[in-house]
Amino acid sequence: RPEKSLAVPIGVDKYGKTFLFDVLFGKDGVHGLIGGTTGSGKSETLQTWILSMAMHFSPQDVSFVIVDFKGSGLLSPFERLPHLAGTISNLDKDIKRNADSLRHEIERRESLFKKYDAHNFVDYRQKERKNPEMEHLALLVVAIDEFAELKKAFPYFSDVVVKSGYPVGLALGIYFTLTTQQPESVTDLDIRKNIHYKWLLKIPDAGTSQAEIGIPDAAHLSNSGRVFIFVNNTAKAKELTLVQSFWSGAKYRPGVVSAQQQLAFVDLTGQRTYAKTNE
Repeated sequence: RPEKSLAVPIGVDKYGKTFLFDVLFGKDGVHGLIGGTTGSGKSETLQTWILSMAMHFSPQDVSFVIVDFKGSGLLSPFERLPHLAGTISNLDKDIKRNADSLRHEIERRESLFKKYDAHNFVDYRQKERKNPEMEHLALLVVAIDEFAELKKAFPYFSDVVVKSGYPVGLALGIYFTLTTQQPESVTDLDIRKNIHYKWLLKIPDAGTSQAEIGIPDAAHLSNSGRVFIFVNNTAKAKELTLVQSFWSGAKYRPGVVSAQQQLAFVDLTGQRTYAKTNE
């Protein structure tokens, strides 16, 4: 039940234990900022999380709007995913209609919550299970890859959807995740004061790392997909974890097993331990 937990595996911690990230309010979520330079693996890490969510929850529970304004190929793995509610890319010439659709979804949910006296998304889903006449709502995750580029090209989307959606999205079950090469460039107060978690991969400036997660160490990361996950909410006040995210870029070939394929567990030092063929 997504109103109770949205925990999914996205990597391993420094002890080699599977790390679960739960974007639900009161756990690790709601709104997030992912920072990292080109080649740090931030788009891949975001992709891993989205795929893990899709594997563990049905489209009735979680859906996604994916905005790829970096041309990173973030959209391609999800083109046939039933969880996909919408897409926007840097190839689109006019996204005002997309922005208006998201704004309409915010207003629609506000109306439903008022109609059924629901205080937030969790409360609505609990009431929905007891009342089959209520309109079903899935959690909506809006993932924006390279927010700075989107904001530059289409400030209307940033102003009408993101800035207005951040304050109310927590209650309505509309969660935003922004990626950027320069976390310090996200200066909008309505966004900043509503960020609940930060994923910081390799960045060039120790000062930015210090300002974002309280330590300069993100500037010294070297492995792709190595990420500091910083959670700052009422339930987990300023919790910081170093994680190696899983790689999700391999092609999926169901039923095909190759003798040349090997499964390896990679720890935080980069050391690989290969599994036996019968494991």
